[in-house]
Amino acid sequence: MDNNKRVIGFDLNEIRQPAGAELRRKAVLPFPGSFSIRGNNEVDSTVMPTFGHMGSQIQSVTLDSILSEFDIIPSLIKMNIEGAEYPLLFSLKSPPADQLIVSFHDFAHFPYPKQLSLIVRDYLSVWYDWKETCAEYSWWMGLLRNDIRENNKYFCKNEK
Repeated sequence: MDNNKRVIGFDLNEIRQPAGAELRRKAVLPFPGSFSIRGNNEVDSTVMPTFGHMGSQIQSVTLDSILSEFDIIPSLIKMNIEGAEYPLLFSLKSPPADQLIVSFHDFAHFPYPKQLSLIVRDYLSVWYDWKETCAEYSWWMGLLRNDIRENNKYFCKNEK
């Protein structure tokens, strides 16, 4: 592992901590608070606001709070956040990293039409060029456009 790079993971389901990485057991969502997760595996889990006692209770943090806490601009952000990627990505006001790796859950979540991942990628195309990396699980990679990379004032961290 490159000693100059810090790896910070946020994952509710990971049971082992990779060597050289920090692991936080919280959800990254566009809103902080306590939420429930329903489902019994990663494929059919869905993050939803808590209404009553549905599923397991989890704590969430926002991407902005992570960037502020660690005072970083990440090289890469990987998202497999069980349907919460839509509100989180729509909430971005600037690019949060050089690369985004996102598993879009439009195939598994009833509130979102199949076209929503296309709409999100189109929304973010002002900053990122997109390439599908795994069609079966709807994994996409967004690479920061060169014209944006050359003028890093657009990054979330610098909005303060």
